[in-house]
Amino acid sequence: MPYVPLKFISSLAILIVISLSPASAFGQSFWLEGDRHKTVSLEMLRPDFVGKDTTTALTAAWFLSIRWPLGKGALLLGKLPFAHYGNAIDNGETESRSIIGNPYIAVELPLRELPIFVELGVRAPLVSGDEPPPVYVQPDESDGQTQARRIGTFSDLSRAEAFALNRLTITAIIKRRIKTEFGVGFCVYGGPQFSLSTTDYWQDISELLFSYGALAWFDEERASVRVGFFGQVILTEDELPFSSDAHAHQMTFGARFRVGKVHPGFNFSLPFNDDIGNTLEYVFGLNLTLQLD
Repeated sequence: MPYVPLKFISSLAILIVISLSPASAFGQSFWLEGDRHKTVSLEMLRPDFVGKDTTTALTAAWFLSIRWPLGKGALLLGKLPFAHYGNAIDNGETESRSIIGNPYIAVELPLRELPIFVELGVRAPLVSGDEPPPVYVQPDESDGQTQARRIGTFSDLSRAEAFALNRLTITAIIKRRIKTEFGVGFCVYGGPQFSLSTTDYWQDISELLFSYGALAWFDEERASVRVGFFGQVILTEDELPFSSDAHAHQMTFGARFRVGKVHPGFNFSLPFNDDIGNTLEYVFGLNLTLQLD
């Protein structure tokens, strides 16, 4: 597991909190929110778990995203998630497994002349299985598919449903964006997610969640810096609001650079839950966006 100085993590967390106060990052790609261009993006997110790390360098979640303007301020959004798990075995061999996650398609619509947008989306239940094995397990306690799902789930808590087993997710999000002439922008959002079971094993379990958060950025001609906060609560949790299992929160910081129509970048995320923090330390990501127009 790579060493990250505690002082650096603490300073970064304080910087993000100060940058976001008093507002509350968007539940999609950290970098794509607010971009009105026609783009194709590829993200790589690698979670770092507590304890000894024997995974291979390519162990990560990958997200292929497309944004396509439809006219009159509307956007077509598409996302295809992918997760790869590789583990070095004691005898020098490597076991690996890859899975395609639940694809997402949505349309973003403006509300008249207001800087408010509504995103309506559906995530198809492509990840399937007979019974749901636990996600909160160690590498030696489950099969490769479960570990690949684990990598994908923890890579971005705001998109954990991309690797949910036998789940159809319907999303409705309202966003409020503010942009200034000085290159500073903000986006706050909130809305429900309805998760439905697609198998008899989960027939008694449907979940209603509420996602919320904010994103702040500073854009210059050659670079952009962003900070974000994401939160989600399960409204159908019996012990709400006191159960920590019903909440998920993360902070994200990143920078992106512009070289013509090629935009490479990186980001760094921290979980803010005791239960999740006992499993996940941080997530490091790389991304590349190609502007097509």
